[in-house]
Amino acid sequence: MCLLNLLLTFGVIRRLREHTEALAKPARPAVSRPGRPVGEFSSAGLSAASLGERALVGFFAVGCRPCEESLPKFAALAAGAPTPVVAVVATMAELEDSSAYVSALESVATVVIERPDGPIATAFGVAGFPTFALVSRGVVEAVGSDPAAVAALV
Repeated sequence: MCLLNLLLTFGVIRRLREHTEALAKPARPAVSRPGRPVGEFSSAGLSAASLGERALVGFFAVGCRPCEESLPKFAALAAGAPTPVVAVVATMAELEDSSAYVSALESVATVVIERPDGPIATAFGVAGFPTFALVSRGVVEAVGSDPAAVAALV
């Protein structure tokens, strides 16, 4: 019995070391790093090429409190943006109500509703919400979780 306890203890210690090493690694950015090209995608009539010379892209998730807080600020910035604006609203199920996002953004941006792992989010490498990106000629120029900081570069 003591030998079994000793083996289990060594196994637990090994797993704790692996876990500590994993936590020490830097966190994955919420979206592709600046300077990285946007991957190819085609969704709801949009493609990487249709973004044009420069575009502001916002990623939101239904039910995400930080997304709800960023929504009015992004909508205000999109209304005055000199570049095309795309808003991607991620839903986990078709039953989730995304109408608040659509109504707030449809007059100032092209709104696309897709799953969090949909073609646009995958092309941008989105790992968290909300995320905002400024794209210039198919390359991510700036990214962040604050729409004002990213839109300031427009």
